[in-house]
Amino acid sequence: PAAFYLGACYAAGGRDREAVGAWQTSLVTETDARIVYDVLADALLRLRDAEEAMSILTEARTKWTGDDSFVPRLAVSHVLLDRGREALALLEPYIARHQADADVIFLALRLMYDIHAAGGRVKTAAEDAATAREYASLYSAAGGTNAALVSRWAAFIARK
Repeated sequence: PAAFYLGACYAAGGRDREAVGAWQTSLVTETDARIVYDVLADALLRLRDAEEAMSILTEARTKWTGDDSFVPRLAVSHVLLDRGREALALLEPYIARHQADADVIFLALRLMYDIHAAGGRVKTAAEDAATAREYASLYSAAGGTNAALVSRWAAFIARK
């Protein structure tokens, strides 16, 4: 527990690298403490250490198989590694189960937009357009604060 709290102090002071070290140390004895995986993954993502974050998150998903709250962070790890399609593959089933998670819906639409802006498609043009419209609707219903931007992304995807 002391290593965990030391990590929290480091993180509060903006010293994420030191926080990561402390939290990794706390995993030696606190392997069943889910919170350690959460804060460690968050710090690693702030440091843009996507590979290590992915490793920690994958381990957490194997420990807590019914808990999909690790999925958004794992998707962000993929995004940092320029694996947008893999991130979307993780997010699609997550969004189906968490239709009010505006932040995750926003990320998924942004990834779809980026793929289309680069001249690609996720699935077929019709499927992508339908998914974009659905996500834009879900985002709006969830009270997302960037509804106008999301609408423009959905319209762009539908035109491609």
